[in-house]
Amino acid sequence: MGKMEQRRGNQDHAECPSCGQFEDAIHVARCKGTGTDVVFELAVQKLEITMGEKFTAPDIAAIIGKRIRQWRKHSNEQTIDQETPIPRYYKTDEFGTKDAVKEQDRIGWYNLLLGRMSKKWMDAQQKYLESIGKRTTGRRWAIAIISKLWDIAWDMWQHRNHIKHNTLHPRKQQEMDIIGQRVTVLYEQGSEDLLARDRSLFLKSLTTLLKGNGNEQEQWITSVILAQQRAEAAKADRNASMTTERKLMETWLGILHAIPEAEEEDE
Repeated sequence: MGKMEQRRGNQDHAECPSCGQFEDAIHVARCKGTGTDVVFELAVQKLEITMGEKFTAPDIAAIIGKRIRQWRKHSNEQTIDQETPIPRYYKTDEFGTKDAVKEQDRIGWYNLLLGRMSKKWMDAQQKYLESIGKRTTGRRWAIAIISKLWDIAWDMWQHRNHIKHNTLHPRKQQEMDIIGQRVTVLYEQGSEDLLARDRSLFLKSLTTLLKGNGNEQEQWITSVILAQQRAEAAKADRNASMTTERKLMETWLGILHAIPEAEEEDE
């Protein structure tokens, strides 16, 4: 990074190669230079996908993604240790999400990207997993989430290095080919099963999507996967509701069937 390169005498400045501002470790994660918004959002969406796959409590999944975005938006580039205050979190649930948010606010959200996670997240997630009858633990959940949090900082660092050196290695080209194949497969699956609000993801033609750069294509992929998760959750809610209605109907029919029998007994 610029700060360390200047200190080592490898360059006479500490400027970020992407935006030109003073570059230290925390700046790499919150840089607003060319292409960084797409890289950061893509990394957070990958985290959200993992949280969905790991049965994360809805309130926990929502606030972690939101808070990380708020941290980056409100970061104060003029000082290293100070940031614009993030809005307070008022929502409460039975699992302790509010306490976890409060403690992480104190620890810091950049620290969360480094894996310094409040233990209250694990405790809240454990209570949620028990409430839905899952045998996995809050500890295993925390390990998986911390790994994806590290990826956010890593992806930003990789992007920074690409901007500086502007190189495209064969391995990266292979990764881009794989991404293009994933775009094609998801596109061919179509949007029929998605919620109405998510079908706009398919407004562009496949040819147009494949012309986008690697980050744009990968962001489209993660957006579609999240849309599929939302559609599956909505389907599960509908099925649960139908099951409840069916049981009520069966109970009601049972009562109606019992009434004539009761009348015959009275006669």
